[in-house]
Amino acid sequence: MNELIDSGKPLVSSLGLSYDGRRVVCVVPKISPFSDDGRIVLLRGVNGAGKTTWLRWLYSNFNVVMLPCELDFPKHLRPREIEKLFGSSEEHSLFDLLVPEDRPWMHLSAGNRQKTRIRTVLKAVMKSVAKGSAKLLLLDEPTTALDEKSQAALWRILIELAKRHAPDLKIVVATHDKYLEDTFEGSFATWFVHNETHPVGLT
Repeated sequence: MNELIDSGKPLVSSLGLSYDGRRVVCVVPKISPFSDDGRIVLLRGVNGAGKTTWLRWLYSNFNVVMLPCELDFPKHLRPREIEKLFGSSEEHSLFDLLVPEDRPWMHLSAGNRQKTRIRTVLKAVMKSVAKGSAKLLLLDEPTTALDEKSQAALWRILIELAKRHAPDLKIVVATHDKYLEDTFEGSFATWFVHNETHPVGLT
């Protein structure tokens, strides 16, 4: 990463980023890229536009916690053991919306593994926020492998966490999920990501 510039327009800023020799542009609100009112930032763009590149840049430059898609755990551990070891042993009623099966990691389905990843990371984030450390949570396609009911539950959890801990915690999500802005009106601020090969657009 060697460049971050602001070529401002009246209502939005076009932020240019060179990362590992790749040029990616992100169109964000000019007044304040991050909202202090508890809205989640959605990174929108077609496949290959640079959403994950932006997450990586944020991860390398800010005090953040990031949920990578490939996060793995010891195969013999069960979800609650994983949460206790890598996240927090505290229970939160909010997470009752997203409960994985009680099986060893190696026997969990893709959807239940993703639920475990999400619960573990979110518990770690809440613990970090309580200590005054983590300020930014990055999620890269967090609904991958989740069924429709679990996807809706995840968004409700994230929206509640963002509002509850605003302005101390900012949440940025790269996602292809459509109609979120309509389903959860007023809960998101959208950044549009594009590059020379992939212009601004939605999947």
